[in-house]
Amino acid sequence: MPENPYLDYFDGHEEELYLGLLGNMGSRTFQDYWRRQYERTMRNYKGQLGRQAIAGQEPSGTFYSYLTQQSPFQQQWAQLAPWERGQRSIPSLRWLLPW
Repeated sequence: MPENPYLDYFDGHEEELYLGLLGNMGSRTFQDYWRRQYERTMRNYKGQLGRQAIAGQEPSGTFYSYLTQQSPFQQQWAQLAPWERGQRSIPSLRWLLPW
């Protein structure tokens, strides 16, 4: 598959890339959660580049490749607790019986 020539547009426009990749993925709660996670995701990406440089490697990998290959939104979302996803959990009922 040929590379998309328009991906160069996102150099310096990482937030637009991030939001564009979210697109219509998932529920409204999913969208809201990931919109709030942009800074954390960017810090993780920059941290990865820093670790490569400290290890004596040339920092490589675009933000696009990081998001599409190393940051699986659906998998991370599924691992969150219901309250982290903005869902209300119904407390379990415990019947206190006199016997």
